[in-house]
Amino acid sequence: MPWFRRLKQRFVNWLLRDVVVERLKAGYVIVGDPAKLLKDGTVVFAPLTADPSTLEAGKLWYRSDLDAWYYSPDGTTTKQLGGEVGISNVNVYWSYSEDYIPNEDVVSLSVSFSTSSTSDILLLGMMSISGTYYHGYSVTVQVKLDGSTVASGILYPPTSSESAKGTITIPGVKKNVGAGSHTAQVYAAAGSAGGLYVYRRAIVALVIER
Repeated sequence: MPWFRRLKQRFVNWLLRDVVVERLKAGYVIVGDPAKLLKDGTVVFAPLTADPSTLEAGKLWYRSDLDAWYYSPDGTTTKQLGGEVGISNVNVYWSYSEDYIPNEDVVSLSVSFSTSSTSDILLLGMMSISGTYYHGYSVTVQVKLDGSTVASGILYPPTSSESAKGTITIPGVKKNVGAGSHTAQVYAAAGSAGGLYVYRRAIVALVIER
């Protein structure tokens, strides 16, 4: 009967009057556990001192003990949101040589360093080659981190009757590198080009620790 439905609705409204009306008047809503406070157009997260035990793709939380925000992009891994870059967590390591190396099969230069936390590493390798033993062959130059190739480039000979020669610079980025000891390297192997003649090479590693 219509009058009975109206009576039930009024009774429910009366039961919920404190929950709904008072909170709307106060201008806030509490959501979830741990609670997130929606107030005055802002979201206030409950501070945590450990990562959530259950991750979900897109989950965001605040670590008050670290004064940092974290999120999970896929429900499995954890990443810091917008890690600050400052003088305290950026280091540059490099090595440079102008020693002339005549007719070598492999030419490289490396620099070693250590990190105390997960890092993003920008590598920049440079090699100046004055020629190869055989004409008409290209030379591949690589930048490596801990023995694995991060990026590479090719130095071509001007013509089939000339040697590959010139200066090549190779940039590369390796993200989420674990803490520990690392070696960055610029590397070239003669291969079918025969021996390499190199007179300048450099390797730079810019490390941003999180």
